[in-house]
Amino acid sequence: MFGFGMTALAMSFTIIILPTRILDVAPEESKNTYLGVLSFVGLMIAVIVQPVVGGLSDRARTRWGRRAPFIMVGTVASLPLIVAVGVAPSYVLLFVFICALQLTSNSAQGPYQGVIRDLIPRQRRGAASGMKTLVEVAGALIITGVIGVLMGRYEDTDNFLWVWGATGLLAATIVPGAIVTSTTVAGATPRPAEEPREAPAEDSTTAHPDYKWFLCSRFLIATAAASMGTFALFFLEDSVGLENPAQELWKLLPVMGAAVLLVAYPAGVVADRLGRKPVMLAAGILGAIGAVLLLVVDGLAGVMVVAGVAGVAVGMFLGANWAMATDLVSTKRTAQQLGYLNLATAGGAGVARLNGIWVDALNGPGGNTGYSVLILLCGILFLVGTVLILNVQLDHRPQPTVDLATEDKPG
Repeated sequence: MFGFGMTALAMSFTIIILPTRILDVAPEESKNTYLGVLSFVGLMIAVIVQPVVGGLSDRARTRWGRRAPFIMVGTVASLPLIVAVGVAPSYVLLFVFICALQLTSNSAQGPYQGVIRDLIPRQRRGAASGMKTLVEVAGALIITGVIGVLMGRYEDTDNFLWVWGATGLLAATIVPGAIVTSTTVAGATPRPAEEPREAPAEDSTTAHPDYKWFLCSRFLIATAAASMGTFALFFLEDSVGLENPAQELWKLLPVMGAAVLLVAYPAGVVADRLGRKPVMLAAGILGAIGAVLLLVVDGLAGVMVVAGVAGVAVGMFLGANWAMATDLVSTKRTAQQLGYLNLATAGGAGVARLNGIWVDALNGPGGNTGYSVLILLCGILFLVGTVLILNVQLDHRPQPTVDLATEDKPG
């Protein structure tokens, strides 16, 4: 529930609300620079806050548990800031409010990352991670779509009532999720579960020694995925030849999102039965194939096929990848160490945005060589990131399913 609302918040602000508000408070000729600086600083705050506050929650001992207080306080503190961003009258105030919102929202998100590792036995973490992916993607698609309609009315009329409606909807979305999740995990005692031989011990504060390989893999795959997403609109216009790429891009997102929704949970269940590596290897190879297919597609129909392939790969990857992450981190420093995943993901996203410099240089006057090189590079990064997973020596032997409703609780 909490993931549904927070993903909707992040996607809506990144794709729709911030770019629209930048047009109100920044010069037209510098809009990309203003948006880029604001987005980068916000990203860096998230990278720092999640592991720091996650570490604080790992050490917290309260009557409501170690996650629920941070989730609720961070959510409540975010509510006025969500509305403030929507009505900030200047770029300076918009900058301040966004930075504060990144601080409060990530103070809730960092501890939230540790919930699956806290409460779910290893043999069910794949299914739990698949469900996490499913509801987060659902939140992004459903709520962001509604926000797009509301903010589109604002662009047409400059009536701030539409902004109030959009920000109010986001506030109303995250509050029920925070309440449900907090009350569910409040006071819950982390369950000791049978772990593979190489997993961190229950009383350990150190992650698995191969966690570094896992983070490197995540960084490379995040770089590839973010590169393709960042320059998708320009690629569709210049290489595929679509006349209105922005409009066509919104046709592709439901195709990709539907594919993710269809495979995320089943892929998590398969990861519990067959192991994390086979699912992630299949996803990485499929992602590389999808990237290469972009070199030969012609027209919107071909691109939609690639979007479907990419959606299947993303759905398979995210469920199994998060499940493996929860296997590799320690029990006593769960949220802190899972916060490092955000560092790898954000680092990949940052590198991806810098690729535009050499893509423009290679394209040259009237050419599209840069796009072709970028796509080939993304395919290679998918494959290399997938191969690095083989270095993670974690025992993934299937374990018998445990009925949590009838299993005797540890004494």
